[in-house]
Amino acid sequence: MKKTLAFFWVFQFAVFFLGAVFAGAEEWESAEKLEFSRCWARSGEISLTPVEGETDTQLLHFKGSADFCSHSSRKWDVHSGEIYEMTCEMKTSGKGNAGISVVLENGKETTDWTYGSSGIQNETNGEFRTLTTRFIIPPGRTAMTPRVVGAAYSGEYAVCFRNYTLRKVGEITIPETAKETVLENEMLKVTFENIGGTFCVLDKRSGRSWIPADTAQTFYVQDVKIDANSIEFTALNARTVKEFSGILTLEAGKPELCVTVSGDPQQELPPRFRILPHFRVKRRTALFSPSTKGSLSP
Repeated sequence: MKKTLAFFWVFQFAVFFLGAVFAGAEEWESAEKLEFSRCWARSGEISLTPVEGETDTQLLHFKGSADFCSHSSRKWDVHSGEIYEMTCEMKTSGKGNAGISVVLENGKETTDWTYGSSGIQNETNGEFRTLTTRFIIPPGRTAMTPRVVGAAYSGEYAVCFRNYTLRKVGEITIPETAKETVLENEMLKVTFENIGGTFCVLDKRSGRSWIPADTAQTFYVQDVKIDANSIEFTALNARTVKEFSGILTLEAGKPELCVTVSGDPQQELPPRFRILPHFRVKRRTALFSPSTKGSLSP
């Protein structure tokens, strides 16, 4: 490949579980049961009422075709790196989706509306399902509000929920200043950022460089090791607190960067979570896009 830069991405999901371990977890507070008293819908009719004959059970009922939600009665002060867990028992009827998540604020404005979400599609056939989610508070966020969220496709959609709890289960340290680890050969130079795991690739032959197009914080690097031709790291998914590992390999004399990602094969990644985002390129610049099917496309 003369004058052409190619990337080969190798996804390798191992057969073992990688779980985050939180030192002193037994010292964190016990789960706190949440209270809900407000509801909202973009359009249509919505109501929030207690369910007769059932303790601490509420019914969120919506008529229309739009998104809707119910906020907890309390807002929590939070700090960067804190890890929270939420659980809720929920059953639904009708066509739509529902789930749990939090609204994050940075002191001036709302930055995330459905952070740390876990949800249900359509009906649960009259049975309660337990939703559980864990997430890391990103840098700069100062407050969060738990919610029940949903969207109806048409007609009526009902969400019955109970035992909605929140607790702090751990904390990680997120450095204020990022450090960089450099890996290079005769043709390429890779600069790896040690907090968010983003990296820049420089083609020494042409002077052109590429960086991930999506720079949103999706995971936090916990450990980095480097040798002559590779960078090895472990990281936590910010929205699930699941751990995975990766290796960036750059062989001598080849204009190729190989990335191997290993994790729990049973882990379901959120739809918006991309370990390897697309790259930004300048006009008249050729680059092969990442692929998980063994084929490359320009």
